[in-house]
Amino acid sequence: MEAEPDLFPGKTFLVFHNESRQSLRLWVLGFWMPLGAGLLAAPIALRRALPAARPVLIAWLAAWALLMVLKEPWLFPRLLRWAKEDLFVSPLLALMIGGAVAALPRRALRLAVAALVIACAAWLEARDFMHHASTLRLESRSFAPGRGSPPEVGLRVAVTGVAGFIGSNLAERLIARGDEVAGLDDLSHGSLENLGSLTTHPRFHFHRGTILEAADLAVIAKGADALVHLAAGKIPRYGDALDTLVINGAGGLEVLRACRDHGVRRMVLASTSDCYGRNPDVPFSEESASVIGGPHVRRWSYAISKMFEEQALLAFRERHQLEGVILRLFGGYGPRQNMTWWGGPQSVFIGAALKGEPLEVHGTGEQTRSFTYVADMVEGFVRAVDVPAADGEMLNIGADREITIAALARMVWKMVRDDEPRLKIVPLATFGKYEDVQRRIPDNRRATRILGYTPAVTLEEGLPRTIAWQREAMARAGQL
Repeated sequence: MEAEPDLFPGKTFLVFHNESRQSLRLWVLGFWMPLGAGLLAAPIALRRALPAARPVLIAWLAAWALLMVLKEPWLFPRLLRWAKEDLFVSPLLALMIGGAVAALPRRALRLAVAALVIACAAWLEARDFMHHASTLRLESRSFAPGRGSPPEVGLRVAVTGVAGFIGSNLAERLIARGDEVAGLDDLSHGSLENLGSLTTHPRFHFHRGTILEAADLAVIAKGADALVHLAAGKIPRYGDALDTLVINGAGGLEVLRACRDHGVRRMVLASTSDCYGRNPDVPFSEESASVIGGPHVRRWSYAISKMFEEQALLAFRERHQLEGVILRLFGGYGPRQNMTWWGGPQSVFIGAALKGEPLEVHGTGEQTRSFTYVADMVEGFVRAVDVPAADGEMLNIGADREITIAALARMVWKMVRDDEPRLKIVPLATFGKYEDVQRRIPDNRRATRILGYTPAVTLEEGLPRTIAWQREAMARAGQL
């Protein structure tokens, strides 16, 4: 499906011109005029009526400046942004700044501090002006399926789980189009090998740490335009659910707080199609109901914790004006996938087929899924970062071809070997009280309409590439 053409190529300038004039009027009326009034009126007030206020105002300005330097150098511009965006706070803050500057004892010092305040405010306005222009240019672009257009000005994108399967592929794509990437990973499931040459690239910055620690998140969130949150605990197939709940629940809140505290404009959350649960009505649209099993079945801890993250993101969007996009992913596979069950059934099938071992199929094998090649999945994330209209949306990202798990196992075997497939059926009872989902297929129409997104790589194209990568990876690890 082709994206709609830009029928009004001049609209970008017109919208930008009108909105910039409005922003400038608010900035002048709400900040510059009260600041000037404070600078002019404060000396008179201090000289005639409030001589005792001089030391108080000087102490307030000194304490504020010290706090800016020691705790958070970027806090001063952020407070100016707060003033700019709140017409009640703006005059009050401007008068306080003006009064404090005017209270300084020497004329040269007053002029120097006033110039610094004006320079910071002017820098902020210019930065917002340029950012607004680049955002509007992005909004007016046409996005054709299968191709993402980079912004004209490179972004700084923070990525959690950057050394994992999707994270490393996404970082590579962002760097290739000219962005700067700051990545966080605890390397519990990802690896530095996935990052390859990115670790020495001047626009890639890696920090080893956890999303459970605010200090680790601050390293990547400071100065970021967008943050893509990929780090997650998965379905606890072989253990209890506590780690999954804590990583996704508490960790998700820490990521949101980092976005809020460090001025990140947009957060893109990697969620899961598991949130649709046992709903039998496929394909799933974004409006489909979540049908979750009972609390004694630990697999649902993954879906529930990701649904908590979804709701938390929407709540932060409402309360803190953080732009947010939720992507529910359907069955990713491709180079750098985790080669255990953590990476999905295709990972285990490929590994077993390469060794000539039976392919373990959990349950009856008649349950169906869709499988999305990693390049198509990355395309969804890139567009979620770029497209302004995606803000506030939850979107399905995945291929819509339905295939049974048993059929996938046979397909993998035949791509690797010439003999008859050898499947080993493993009853779900083996895993205790475990429930599986019988069918899971996405309806992609909303993602196509909003993002111009359509998966392009078929299983017949993607699986051979994945098998070739996994054969090489297993050989390097001495597993073949």
